Amino acid sequence: MSRTSGSFSRNRPAGNGPDLPRIIVWQITRNATDRTGDTRHAPPAGADEPLNSSESMLVIDSIARTGKPILVLTGDDILRNVQRLPDILDYGRALGLKMIVEVSPEELTDEVLKTYSRFGERIFRVKVSAAPGQGAEEREENSRYFRDLESCLDRMELAGYESHLVYTATEPDIRSLALLHDFGLRRSARGLYCHLRFDLADPKKSRPAGSVDDFVQRFATMKEYSPSTMIISPQCVKFVHNSRRRGPAGGGREDGRPEWEYTCVAGKSYAYIDLNGRVHLCGGNPGRGVSLRDAGYDFRKIWSHSPAFTGSRTICRNCLHGYHSLSPSAEREHLPGHNGPVATAG
Repeated sequence: MSRTSGSFSRNRPAGNGPDLPRIIVWQITRNATDRTGDTRHAPPAGADEPLNSSESMLVIDSIARTGKPILVLTGDDILRNVQRLPDILDYGRALGLKMIVEVSPEELTDEVLKTYSRFGERIFRVKVSAAPGQGAEEREENSRYFRDLESCLDRMELAGYESHLVYTATEPDIRSLALLHDFGLRRSARGLYCHLRFDLADPKKSRPAGSVDDFVQRFATMKEYSPSTMIISPQCVKFVHNSRRRGPAGGGREDGRPEWEYTCVAGKSYAYIDLNGRVHLCGGNPGRGVSLRDAGYDFRKIWSHSPAFTGSRTICRNCLHGYHSLSPSAEREHLPGHNGPVATAG
């Protein structure tokens, strides 16, 4: 089986060298979690409104001048709530970006699939919001949800689209991940992606030592048992083969270590843009981020000169280490050419 798909690739996309963005996830509309207590990226009082279409175009232009990453647009009801979405997609593609839109199953009607067919068979990732076969109380609701999801994937297949699934993990639940992987295999999905959104700051959420690392490492196991045509990608981490560091005499699992190890790529090849246009190292760390409006819509300036981003390239190794070493403090940072303080990215 091929081990070079998704986050396991040893090669960067054309146009992306060291420390250039490879994946940027942009929350362009509000998520349900924003209405139910997830305040890690809540804007301060009096903060800017979400970026409008014209401002979004300026940001996309700056992203394309920084590198040629995959730009993933996400959020609830994105097809209905984002004005000029086809224009935004056209603009990004014209600048050499690979544009992806994450949608819920109910958004992909036959009419929508026909309208967006010109953007290619991989334009959509379908958001999976529940794991099949969870507790008894949720089983019937999940059954209805997955019947609707099956119908959505059937419509996509008939319309000529590939099936790509995306899951947002707020807890390191290995069982749910395994069930979703099984569902993806059964549906012959071409990709299974995961956004890691662990709230590592919440003292009420006591987790066994190593549970986050175990969860992320499970993607390597999933890859081993997946077809070579199926992309398995936790978006903000990269897997490296052990033998590359241990020399030709090492390799494999002879010393009991996993064959693949992961490293955090937040700030190295990954960034997250929140609803209010603030750039973060990743979607899991808390903090106010760096405002694109304050930076003149210049993503490149933030990526290249923000101390949080440049610092992450030398000290951040994994989710837990990244959280403890890069969490925002009360200190402020200044970007070159910027007259005011900018909140630290986190």
